[in-house]
Amino acid sequence: RGKASGGIAALVDEGGDDVYEAGNFSQGCGYYFGWGLLCDLGSGRDRYEGSRYAQAAAAHSALGSLWEEGGDDRYSAWIGAAQSLAWDLCATTLVDEGGNDAWDGGYNLSQGASSHNGFSLFFDGAGSDAYRLHRKLPAHAGPNDYHGGSSVSVFVDAGGQPNVYDVGQGVA
Repeated sequence: RGKASGGIAALVDEGGDDVYEAGNFSQGCGYYFGWGLLCDLGSGRDRYEGSRYAQAAAAHSALGSLWEEGGDDRYSAWIGAAQSLAWDLCATTLVDEGGNDAWDGGYNLSQGASSHNGFSLFFDGAGSDAYRLHRKLPAHAGPNDYHGGSSVSVFVDAGGQPNVYDVGQGVA
């Protein structure tokens, strides 16, 4: 950071049952004026496993996007800052169009969260879904002490019942 910036990275998969395993800054993550995009087409049963800043995340004036067309998918973020997290002048979008999905957002700032003038959109279109977060609620916004101003966090589960929300102790 400070020497070079920007860039676009895209991973597009046209179907099948896929496993995406990665560490930090992965699976549709943008960093420092960059844009990361992961697009999985089809209705396969996919598994996403990331550590931190994964699954449509962005930090420091960047964009992060993940589009999943459908299927019964599993999302895990071991630490957090994932599943549409916008940090420091960023915008993120995660769209899962359908399926009975399981979401584990890790310990902090996941599932449509934003801080420091970020915008995040988390959208699950259909299915009976299970959401798990260890500390913060979905669509958590703030703090904004880097630049003042506000952050906007949007979490939408547009269909399918029943959904299960499991938020651990220490919720703030």
